[in-house]
Amino acid sequence: MLGLASILVALLCIYIVTNLLQAQPEPVNGSYSVPGRFYTLKKLLVICVYRYRLFWQRKAIGTKNDPHRLKMGLGRRKEDLQSRSGELIGGGGLGQSSRSSVEEMECVQELMDHSHAIDSVYFMGFTEVDKTYFVVRICRKPNDLCEMWVLLRVDGVGCFEHPIHPDTICSVDSKNSWSGSGLKMECLEPHRRWRIMFSGLLRRGPYKNKWTEDEGELLYVKFTFIWTAFSSVFDFDTDIHASAIAQSIAQETWSKAFLDKLKKYNQQQTHYEQWGQYVGEIEIEGYERNELLLRGVRDHSYGIRNWAHMHRYVLLLAHFENGLSMNLIILSIPATTTNMTIGYVMFPNGKKVGIDWSDASLTDIADDGNIADLYRISFTAEGQLFHLQVSIDKDASPVIYGGLNWESRIHECVTNYRLNLTVRGWGIMELHYRNESGRQAPDFIPFEKLQEPVVPACSKLVLALSDKTCQCTAVVGSKGAQLAQLLEVQNRLRNQFFVPIGLCVTIAALEHQMKKNSCLQQTVTELNYMACNGNKDENLRELCERCVELFRTTKLSPEIEHAIHEQLTELRLLGAEERLAVRSSATGEDTKDTTAAGQLNTELGVKGFEQVCDAVLKCWASLYSFQAVQYRHQKGQPVALGMGVVIQQMVPAQAAGVLFTCDPITGHSGRMIINANYGLGESVVSGHSDPDTITLSHNLKGKYQIIKKEIGVKKQQCSENDEGGIKYEDTLISDAAKCCIADDVILRLGQVAFQVGKVYGDARDIEWAVIESKIYLLQARPITTFFIESEFELMHEFDSALPTDYDWMTTSNVGEMMPGAVTPLTSSIFVRAIEYAIQESSMKAGGNPCFSPYNYKYLGICCSHLFLNLMVCNGSLISEVKINFMISYLNMI
Repeated sequence: MLGLASILVALLCIYIVTNLLQAQPEPVNGSYSVPGRFYTLKKLLVICVYRYRLFWQRKAIGTKNDPHRLKMGLGRRKEDLQSRSGELIGGGGLGQSSRSSVEEMECVQELMDHSHAIDSVYFMGFTEVDKTYFVVRICRKPNDLCEMWVLLRVDGVGCFEHPIHPDTICSVDSKNSWSGSGLKMECLEPHRRWRIMFSGLLRRGPYKNKWTEDEGELLYVKFTFIWTAFSSVFDFDTDIHASAIAQSIAQETWSKAFLDKLKKYNQQQTHYEQWGQYVGEIEIEGYERNELLLRGVRDHSYGIRNWAHMHRYVLLLAHFENGLSMNLIILSIPATTTNMTIGYVMFPNGKKVGIDWSDASLTDIADDGNIADLYRISFTAEGQLFHLQVSIDKDASPVIYGGLNWESRIHECVTNYRLNLTVRGWGIMELHYRNESGRQAPDFIPFEKLQEPVVPACSKLVLALSDKTCQCTAVVGSKGAQLAQLLEVQNRLRNQFFVPIGLCVTIAALEHQMKKNSCLQQTVTELNYMACNGNKDENLRELCERCVELFRTTKLSPEIEHAIHEQLTELRLLGAEERLAVRSSATGEDTKDTTAAGQLNTELGVKGFEQVCDAVLKCWASLYSFQAVQYRHQKGQPVALGMGVVIQQMVPAQAAGVLFTCDPITGHSGRMIINANYGLGESVVSGHSDPDTITLSHNLKGKYQIIKKEIGVKKQQCSENDEGGIKYEDTLISDAAKCCIADDVILRLGQVAFQVGKVYGDARDIEWAVIESKIYLLQARPITTFFIESEFELMHEFDSALPTDYDWMTTSNVGEMMPGAVTPLTSSIFVRAIEYAIQESSMKAGGNPCFSPYNYKYLGICCSHLFLNLMVCNGSLISEVKINFMISYLNMI
């Protein structure tokens, strides 16, 4: 024993002396480190540390149920892994996870307090039958900025990219979503389903690798895809192969400064990927709508990323016709790991493994910036050797620049793959270079968007539109708040348009009215109970009518009367010749999701204080009409909703109507539609008269031209009545035969609408009026018709994803036991329970190598019908008889 110890000590001494005498090799090309002194010892040490951290990560699980939660893809129970010592962190790294639950991973992340903080979502998809592909990315950054990518090729139509490319910087649409410049992504179900939407102008033609002022050929493009997972999640914090991470760290020269940087950088960013299937539609201006099925990857990264700190990387993403998916990254970060090779393979059976070795090298892959047509790479995973042939499509290799100052140049090369010479694959080869030339495009100047103020609780009964508090929806309702906001926009744009003066009766006033009249409270409580407990429509309708009548006949509270009279007097709106518009302003109307159009009351041409008070009561009463109650019930809104009332000076318009800042039917963002008639806009809004329809086209810089005028019949026009109210009069034949607004007014309207749309950050439905070329805006609500689910999307909404076209599906006996369509509730609970039970049985029988919590392996859903996957069932030890027995048993219980 003593002799063996002596031999080991001698060998160790020889190893140490040999390494001490060994010269430290120079980095290849001056950038990429290679194995040097004590490489083997350092590699073993890193492997031990990495596995130790993984061990304690798993041991930290608290309750007995937590292992089962992890297995089912639910993550651990809610705990705050995001903060250490009260400081928000971006990643875990080196075996440590950064978030505890899947909900925390998949939500819009809170940006760290750092100038290079990010929250990035990336999607890439390919068809396997032609050359169609797309790449989209939203990377949220501080100061309401984001990096946005939209790259598209449709076979037979052409290549498309966003008009701002090769630049990528734009403003986010919302702080609480991944959206910007027409692109929007939302998580429908964590790690299972996402929705990707785009509506806007794209540039067709060869991809621009350099910035120019020329916008090129712009076409309107709209697409919507549902992405559904067919793989598990590969988390780069915890799933990288220990050998791969150890090799990269062991190659570096170690010092305290190096280890401190390594720890810091690994805690800065979390990054995970998952593969899935896209089903959706794409519409391109001038072409027929296409229905598409694609496969591809999604990536979510958050934390801190400074492009300037990254020297180079090459990323290979590929999916193969046999259902295998892979990722290989060769990365050089001068501060930490200058020559790292990591990645993974997702096998068709659901197993994920890290890549432990590859001969890929940054020195051999376009290190001089010249990208070859063909590369050959080998790598190993799970004891298997893979040979990869990479063929780059030079016609689809766009260049984009990352960072506010273009610190990064990225070549997003569409690539055809061959695995082991026989298996076809499709994907991307992404090459990153540090960009030394700086930003070549004009500096991006974000447009200051309108933000609804956060105000303390307001007890005032009446507010002037000019009051800052009036801009808050919770105080005066949606319509009143938007009018007050428009008044601020008027000031910002230096009176390019005007908002008629007025006031808002607050939501607090309605609450005061109900508090002073207990009968109103009792009736609303009864109505709420009846609406929420499934009573017949006839009974609900009767109670709604009673509630409406009660509100209309209950006298206005003296305190409210006094407040309205005082504010009207202050605004000088009680003159004998003054006409007023009294309009409902509920909290749930005129939002991005709901409109309540035509349901709530509007009184026009109101004359005198008594008529104003009566109109306010009518507005409140309309909140509880049968139509309004049913609409709120369907939209999941409470029956007892807050409502303000707008009282505004009437504009005796010479012409009026509505303007849509983009086509409300197609969504074309390069078109504006104006509907106009003589007199008040009520004839247009109510559909009483056939108006003129003018179509404007505009480019991204806001230059307009009139491309079409359709002269409406305009038989009648609306005007104010002397005794109060409004009246309809016949239009002169000579006037009806021509457009009711002049070309210069049309162009000015377009320019004003463009500016208003930029301030709000979305498309708007604007009510306007004109008096002697003076433009008034009476309303600017969001257009709610965008991204509504199509019939095709609803049909395939819950389809399960298949990793390959070679899967065979059958209804078998499942069609007898569960005939017809499967409801979403059955799919998410009952079918998922069967799937999990089958996977568990297969694993115990030795057939299924791993549990797949996020996708169906044995069962499948298509067009809401349930199927069995014959390929998986036959490949495992689970028989069809066992599956049918499980379904029958669960049906019985």
